[in-house]
Amino acid sequence: MPRIPKKPHLPDCHDHSSTENDILQTSESPVLFSEIIHLILDNFSAARADEKQDLLNIAMVSKAWCREAQAKLFAVIHVNSADRCKFWSRKFKKSPHLGLLVRELRLSDPHDNCLERPYMRTQPAKALALACSNVRKVEVGEFKRWGQVEQRVLKSFVSVQELSLLYSPALSRTRDVPDLIYNLPKLCKFGVGIVGEDYRFVESSSVHEDGLFLREQLPPNGKPIQLSHITFWCSEYCRDLFLWMTGPAFDHSKLEHVTLSWRDIIVPHMSDHRSIPNVDVLSDFLRIVGQHLSSLSLILPAQPHPILLLRTPRIDLMSEYLQSSKVLNNLTQLRVLTIRIGKDVRYWERDVTFGLFRVLPILSVLEVPLLATINLTVDINMDELESDDRYQLPLWEILDSLLSGDRFPSLRSFNWDIQADHWPSQAALAPRLSESDLVRYKGKILNCLPGTVSKRNVVNVNLVVH
Repeated sequence: MPRIPKKPHLPDCHDHSSTENDILQTSESPVLFSEIIHLILDNFSAARADEKQDLLNIAMVSKAWCREAQAKLFAVIHVNSADRCKFWSRKFKKSPHLGLLVRELRLSDPHDNCLERPYMRTQPAKALALACSNVRKVEVGEFKRWGQVEQRVLKSFVSVQELSLLYSPALSRTRDVPDLIYNLPKLCKFGVGIVGEDYRFVESSSVHEDGLFLREQLPPNGKPIQLSHITFWCSEYCRDLFLWMTGPAFDHSKLEHVTLSWRDIIVPHMSDHRSIPNVDVLSDFLRIVGQHLSSLSLILPAQPHPILLLRTPRIDLMSEYLQSSKVLNNLTQLRVLTIRIGKDVRYWERDVTFGLFRVLPILSVLEVPLLATINLTVDINMDELESDDRYQLPLWEILDSLLSGDRFPSLRSFNWDIQADHWPSQAALAPRLSESDLVRYKGKILNCLPGTVSKRNVVNVNLVVH
């Protein structure tokens, strides 16, 4: 590997692109295939300050190393203000080849005062769109204003394969969202969060009418949209979108993965006006995609609403529905199931069985014969790993019976990812765990699943202590 200078002569900068010389290139080093260099730099991330500096240093070695380092440095850019938009458009005007390296563009305008002209309606935004002609993913964050100009700028990224609409209250769900989906010809991955101002509090009858309107639509070219990945970050508020995606505008024959995420909900007459999930349209959606879907991710709320804490079992209403309806059994081609418990400020109160309380109600009724992989991720309190009484609860026997029995005949791996942490006040004083400690904790968990370990040996425990 070529020698990397310890102290490269580079201008001081706050951003990985702010050096006026872009990235310096020195005399050629011994020839290395670009594929090898790419593999060496594959795990580097420009988002981390130390690795960004390493990439800047590596770029000094030779032209070959410089090209690969630049590809990492400019792969993802953030534009969240008029100043950032001007900065990037000027940068790429001076060095057009750098704009062609951008693969992910994250757009937002959270500090818009609604007095000045939005930056998406300025010439720098149009220049930025032209410069980033190879972008593959666009992420849209908070925008307080959104109109036809912003819509045209976003549609000009014709190379986009993945679109994520995170928190976008200014976008119209019945006009802007379909217009984007229909006019991005290479789009195959779509994610939607809270789109539309105060949409959570719109009367359900109005939402249903919007969904029926969307379901009657067809793309302008008459060809149904084929997506491979769909993510619903707030699926409890997606009645209209579920209806839309059960209509003729979509062909789900290429759909591989769906992510459903929701927050806990309470009944309509409670004070915060949230309502029970629109489970009927969700069921229809899952039945339609079930013959194609091979991977499903469920992101469960961290903890039930306080009003529901006295319920038994302590699971959210959406999880209760998935259990009682057995609707997931319609996913006849499902091979990978991933369940993650959302993280909240009280995560240190959780013990090692916390994840089991949440997922066993779903797994106990799941009957999908092709299921090969189950992934479970949960955050717990590190100190609770020592509580021996937690390893003697009946929950372990239930899980052991499910994994070792005939419920999942094709099961090859049950991957349990445990993220452990100490009490915040004790974290600084906590001793660093040795490798033998981690092995001991993993052994305690595996000892609770004797049937699974002896018959199948499919359990993989990944314990990470922060």
